Amino acid sequence: MGDTEDGVKPKRTVFVTVGTTSFDALVRAVDTQDVKDELLKRGYTHLIIQMGRGSYSPTKSGGEDGSLVVDFFTFSSSIADHLRSASLVISHAGSGSIFETLQLGKPLIVVVNEDLMDNHQSELAEELAERKHLYCARPQTLNQTIASMNLESLLPYHPGDATPVAKLINTFLDEQFFLCLRKRRDLWSEIRDNCPTHADSDGLLFRGPFFSPALLSVLMEVNNSTDAPARPLGFTAANNHTQEHHHSHPQTHGHYHAIFSSISILIIIISIASIAVIFAIFLIILMLRRIKSAKTNGACKEHNSITSSRFVAHTTVTSNSSPDVRGWCLYGGHMSRTPPPRCRGVQVFAYKELETATNRFSEANIIGNGGFGIVYRGVLSDGTLAAIKMLHREGKQGERAFRIEVDLLSRLQSPYLVELLGYCADQHYRLLIFEFMPNGTLQHHLHPSHNQHRPLDWATRLRIAFDCARALEFLHEHSIPSPVIHRDFKCANVLLDQNFRAKVSDFGLAKMGSDKINGQISTRVLGTTGYLAPEYASTGKLTTKSDVYSYGVVLLELLTGRVPVDTKRPSGEHVLVSWALPRLTNREKIVEMVDPALRGQYSKKDLIQIAAIAAMCVQPEADYRPLMTDVVQSLIPLVKNLYPISSSSSSRFINQIASPRY
Repeated sequence: MGDTEDGVKPKRTVFVTVGTTSFDALVRAVDTQDVKDELLKRGYTHLIIQMGRGSYSPTKSGGEDGSLVVDFFTFSSSIADHLRSASLVISHAGSGSIFETLQLGKPLIVVVNEDLMDNHQSELAEELAERKHLYCARPQTLNQTIASMNLESLLPYHPGDATPVAKLINTFLDEQFFLCLRKRRDLWSEIRDNCPTHADSDGLLFRGPFFSPALLSVLMEVNNSTDAPARPLGFTAANNHTQEHHHSHPQTHGHYHAIFSSISILIIIISIASIAVIFAIFLIILMLRRIKSAKTNGACKEHNSITSSRFVAHTTVTSNSSPDVRGWCLYGGHMSRTPPPRCRGVQVFAYKELETATNRFSEANIIGNGGFGIVYRGVLSDGTLAAIKMLHREGKQGERAFRIEVDLLSRLQSPYLVELLGYCADQHYRLLIFEFMPNGTLQHHLHPSHNQHRPLDWATRLRIAFDCARALEFLHEHSIPSPVIHRDFKCANVLLDQNFRAKVSDFGLAKMGSDKINGQISTRVLGTTGYLAPEYASTGKLTTKSDVYSYGVVLLELLTGRVPVDTKRPSGEHVLVSWALPRLTNREKIVEMVDPALRGQYSKKDLIQIAAIAAMCVQPEADYRPLMTDVVQSLIPLVKNLYPISSSSSSRFINQIASPRY
């Protein structure tokens, strides 16, 4: 394999990367003697392994007796240097290094783990392998792939290639978004010139890398350019402001420094006194809060007693009941350890009362069956029609879901969230009673099993998209004390009332998020295949942007009529997101991907704007996704256009969507 004249082999390095995942299977596979022998046969001299969050450590080797030199390290910022110097790269499908490696022109083997097939990166890797840009392997067959690979047969990868993620990043962001900002110095004037109604009446300028519908329509019309991408406007403005702040007061800083030097003793005395006063105030506030908390607990317990005796005579909360059930003031495991600040009139029902309401839980009254339980149609003693969910008894997850739903929905009120009427914690039974939504789930209407529903028209789908955006905006922006991350937002958890207005339900997997901007929490990966954000599926890092991704998938379902994952479709079309992304920035292909049932019901301008919103929501990188507030503001003018302003009822509706009553 080309020894040098002095008999020393040239250094040829194989770099293995798993990103930030815990993909031990790849590290173990590379650490086998079979793989090392195959690499030696192919002329490689060094093996460097970048490990993620896994626990398995490979065996180091100094290359004695002509063996492979093996070294490893954990995730660091030096990965780019290793990629540039490598002769061959072996990468996990969830790693962010795939496209960087291809653009560097390095031979690449992508290892796919069956457990992560819900991550659409795996299908993208297989598609790239079919196009002969790389090799695709499984951990158990890695040595066979290395033995049979022909690196000369790999085709060069170009950034303009029509693969889903690459095309979205290179075309949509670079050519349309960043160049648009560079060319348009007077942004507001450009918006007014292109769409004066939206800019003047609504003033919808988005924060960060996401803008109003007026600007989105401008973005879709930007011509290709070879200029380098410009820095986003928001970052430039922020940097300029920071520089002005630091350079405008040098003399003032020097002045304060001189004062401090001359009277330092006085300042120290004042500081100590101030700290003492602040500490005393803190103690007083702490005592007052404890007194107030004790009074609130007493009032809540007294109200619970009145409510229970008024509505239910046979409710029993015993030692068999959830330890976190106290009347109807619940406080779950990861929630606040004190009762909710506002105790709503959520009724406590006896099991016998609900048994009567559902005709002994007759199968004829079953209207739904989810992961945590069965939903029955029931008529309460006062004649109220309700949906009664009986949670599965086995497992702690069902108990936790019960506590979370009661805790959240008893203190969160919004017209865009399903209303909790009551609950039952009688003996070992756990039941939730919700308002009845006569038109069922969005899932049943978009993907009917026996064509039992008429297809939803364009206006109805647009209103549903708006209602769902409002619901997630409320959870992310208006929930106190911290944002609520739904974590399982999907079509099956969107319910429709008699007017096909949507409400979000099923909060059993919800998590309290960080109150910091873009704050993240680490948690177990739970949810539904096809709706999980890539970073959450691969690393367990959960943010409000994870919900934004799920919303984007639902928006694509409304647009195309397809399910998120459909293995019955041709290769390359199994995963909705990876199939749709390259089409969302192509005017002609956008029309081709729309649900055939919607033909003739929409304007092309509205369609392009909805497609642009969907494209931003399902971005692989969470930082590029918009806030739900921005999504709502982009949808408001589109929903307004559905209604003529002449009627008084339409005027009231328009006022409601513009200023919601949370």
